[in-house]
Amino acid sequence: MPRDRTKPMSHQEYLETMEKMDYMGVKGYYNPKNIYPGSPFTPSSEPSPAEVRKQAKIGSERVLSDWHTLRKIVEKHSVVLEKRWVKKTRKKQKDLLLQAWPNMSPSHRPDFEAYRKENTGRHWTGLSKFQEAYKWPHINLHDLSTRSLMIFINSRARNPPSAFARADIDATRLGTIGHWIEEPAFLMKHTLFMDGETSETYGKLVSWDDDEESALLMFSQRQFTPGDGLRVLELQEKVYPFLVKCCELILHDLVESGSMYDDQFPIVQADAAASQTESSTIMDILPSLASISAEAPYRLPANLNLDRLSGIFAARLSAAEDHLWQMREDPGYFSDTIIDWSEHRNDRLLDTMGNPHPTGPHTTDFWERVIRNAVADAYTGFETWSLLHRQVNRMLTLKEKYKDKISYDNQLPEEYLVEILKFEQLLLISCEEPLHIGVTTKPMDPWVPDPWAYGDPWGLAGGGGGRKVGVGRVKDPRA
Repeated sequence: MPRDRTKPMSHQEYLETMEKMDYMGVKGYYNPKNIYPGSPFTPSSEPSPAEVRKQAKIGSERVLSDWHTLRKIVEKHSVVLEKRWVKKTRKKQKDLLLQAWPNMSPSHRPDFEAYRKENTGRHWTGLSKFQEAYKWPHINLHDLSTRSLMIFINSRARNPPSAFARADIDATRLGTIGHWIEEPAFLMKHTLFMDGETSETYGKLVSWDDDEESALLMFSQRQFTPGDGLRVLELQEKVYPFLVKCCELILHDLVESGSMYDDQFPIVQADAAASQTESSTIMDILPSLASISAEAPYRLPANLNLDRLSGIFAARLSAAEDHLWQMREDPGYFSDTIIDWSEHRNDRLLDTMGNPHPTGPHTTDFWERVIRNAVADAYTGFETWSLLHRQVNRMLTLKEKYKDKISYDNQLPEEYLVEILKFEQLLLISCEEPLHIGVTTKPMDPWVPDPWAYGDPWGLAGGGGGRKVGVGRVKDPRA
């Protein structure tokens, strides 16, 4: 029975509503638990529908106008842009970037650098002084003074702004969850549609009273809250003029002569442009995971490529199987693996007095733990990649089965959706152990410049209750 909305909500109804909102994954000011005096989720403004429509219209027209300009430049001059950019020295590339975007952050991921600067010993509250770092973390000299700028320009020019809307708002995640940038504007019972290539569709405000489905599209993040939609336009209003300015600086002679858009320059399609530059500017090797990760923020956001994932998981499964068999059959390989594991443990460290750990490498307990962990990790790795590989193949089968029913406008078939959610959960669980190993073993790496010492301020070493203490370079008194 629906609740009588003419009466105030009871405390029990409030708790039930909050539980439902949490279950749906509703965020920010849309979730009742985030509404209280002084809440960091308090919106920066609460505009009316007319004000949102006006702001969205203005922002959309500016973004689309700059996008059309950028697209014209790239269609005519993409090959020349690439060649001229590659010929520039790193210093000249950085100088050009600073002309296009003054005071650009010099380092990779400046949002994390800003976080480290402001959170020194206590959690920073209030807005950050480094607003640009949190809003445009991928606009920085370190990353863009490479071929990433050309990837950035080409992907933004050849695809509409709507293709990057979700990626642009997601890039501000650190500043958003830390509340170091302003909260988005808030307008209840409306959805801002960020589709299409015209100002009538890109930034279209729809009331839930007029279209009930628009609420579901917003909560499922297929469309945007009014505040997030306006934030997307704010971000893109600075990105596209920056890219146009970069093109104009690289092609300065054409700008000065006024022939930038002349018909004498034919339109070059994306595939043709790529083929002309690939042999001269791109190494003919498979990209590494590091390069894929570094270039991902500047490319068109990728869809879920199940075929590629299946291939990657098959390769990792094969490697895990080889590792397991070598551990079983090759004594030398087994010995090297055990020694490597033993060098990354905190119980092999000396304490601050230069004494060994009570159960350190001089004891059989230490080596029993090392061997147990190394063997368990080998089997766990094999089983993990096997599970992921089987799950992706199952999803591939269902994708083919429901290929005629999968569309943007409809919910996924339940059977396929369940398998995707299982895959997501498997990935989350699979990440836990590698992350734990990375966090606990990295400080013990013998190649780390400033190793740790083992501190036992409470006299608990006998029970294994000591702790690691960073004391700079600790000299081994036995050396």
